[in-house]
Amino acid sequence: MNVPAYYKSLTEELESLKDRVRNFIADVHWLTDGEWKESVLRTMLARRLPDTVKVGRGFIISEGLTSTQCDVLLYKSSTS
Repeated sequence: MNVPAYYKSLTEELESLKDRVRNFIADVHWLTDGEWKESVLRTMLARRLPDTVKVGRGFIISEGLTSTQCDVLLYKSSTS
């Protein structure tokens, strides 16, 4: 396997997709642009991570604490 070429192709894929929404809507809605980029990253991670790892977004809740929103959240698939 040509590791440098593999990672270069991943970078090119991200570069190709990251500005797709911005090219379409320009700078009229930054929130949508940011959400698109987050979804691209989550999708790429989900395709490449083992089945034991899931990708999502949300909050981390523990006793008495709740995090701010996590745009990319990785968790074990056995965790619901």
